[in-house]
Amino acid sequence: MQHIIDRFISYVTIDTESDPNSDTTPSTKKQLDLANLLVKELKAMGMTEVSIDKNGYVMATLDLFRIMIQLQISLVLT
Repeated sequence: MQHIIDRFISYVTIDTESDPNSDTTPSTKKQLDLANLLVKELKAMGMTEVSIDKNGYVMATLDLFRIMIQLQISLVLT
């Protein structure tokens, strides 16, 4: 549980304040800091096709088939 709390705290401590006068998305470069952290963590979790677009949207694929195979192999080995 502490790991989840620590991760949450690491997210909320990143300055993601927007610029109301900006015409861009995201409105500040610092907003990409959180998006880039999420990309790094998703890759570390084993997600595939992890990307961030020009607007700062983070996308990833969860390969359920691969996970199911790994679980079946683990169950067989135990």
